[in-house]
Amino acid sequence: MVIDVGGVAVSVVADPAYSVFATDRIGSLRSAEPPTIVLRLGPDQPAPPERDPDQHLEMIDSWSEGNDLWMKLGNAVTLVSGNEVIVGGSIDGGAGYKSIDLMVQFGLAAAMASPDRIMVHGAVVAKNDEALLVVGKSGRGKSTAATAAMANGWELLTDDLAVAHPVKRRVRGVARPPRIPADLASSYGIEGRLELGERGRLILDVETLARGDRRLAGLVQVDHGDSGSLTRVQQADLHAIDDALAVPPFGPVMRRHLVSAAALVSIPTFQLQHAADETIRADRAVELLDEALRLAVEG
Repeated sequence: MVIDVGGVAVSVVADPAYSVFATDRIGSLRSAEPPTIVLRLGPDQPAPPERDPDQHLEMIDSWSEGNDLWMKLGNAVTLVSGNEVIVGGSIDGGAGYKSIDLMVQFGLAAAMASPDRIMVHGAVVAKNDEALLVVGKSGRGKSTAATAAMANGWELLTDDLAVAHPVKRRVRGVARPPRIPADLASSYGIEGRLELGERGRLILDVETLARGDRRLAGLVQVDHGDSGSLTRVQQADLHAIDDALAVPPFGPVMRRHLVSAAALVSIPTFQLQHAADETIRADRAVELLDEALRLAVEG
C-alpha cells in the first residue's frame, strides 16, 4: 500500500503482524502518487556496523557510513539508506511495541530530511490559510492548545506530526487520528473513542483533520505558566526547534535538513505560557494563539 504522509507518498511493505505500526504512526490515507520513500517493516533487525555507536541521543544509538544511517532503540533497529527505510525488531511486550513505533517515525523523518523538507513533531492549527506550528515537550500543553483552537473555529491539521517546507513557508499535517485530552474534549462536547493507557486521551476520527497544505505563518512553543502569556522570541537559533524535530538531531540527519531547519527558525516564533488556572486555561490559550497568528502575519 502507498500512504500519503504529509504530502509524501510512502510505499509500505510490512510483515502482517507489523502493518499496524505504519497505519498507527503515519495514518492510512492512501496516495495515488508514485512512492518516493519505501518503508519496510518486520521482525528482522538490520545489522549496524560492528563498532561502538557514533552518537547516543535520547536513549538511541546511531551509526553512519556514507549515506546509510542506523538507529537503535531498545529491541528495534532502523536503517535509512537513501529513500529506503527498514525497521525491524521483536514486538513482544509494551516496550517492544513502543520502540518499533518510534523507529517508524524516526526512520521516515530521517529519510524525508532535505534542504526543502522536514518532518516536524507538533500540532498544526490554521485559520484563513495561515497556520501555526505548536511545539513543546510532552505534557507541556500542545494538545490543550490544539484542542481549544479546534473547538473555537480553527482548523486542526494534525496534533502530532507534520511535513513542513519552511523555505516555501508551507505545512501539511500527517493524517493519523488525533488523540486529545479526554477531560477537555468532554468540556467542549467532543466525542471519540477512549484510548487505553494512563494519559486520558480521546481518539477522534481522522476526518476531524483538515486536509491540504497551509501557509506556515509562525512557530509557537508551549509550556506551563502562571496567568497565561505570549512572548515573541526575538533571537531564534536552532535550539528554538529542538522540540519540533521528529527525529533526534544526529549529525547525518542535521546535515540533510540544515537548510530547512535554518528556515524554520527564521519564521516568527513565540512562547506561549499556559494559564495555571484550569478554568481559564483553554480559553486563554485560544486568545494567545489568535494574538500569535496576528503578529506572525503582520511580520
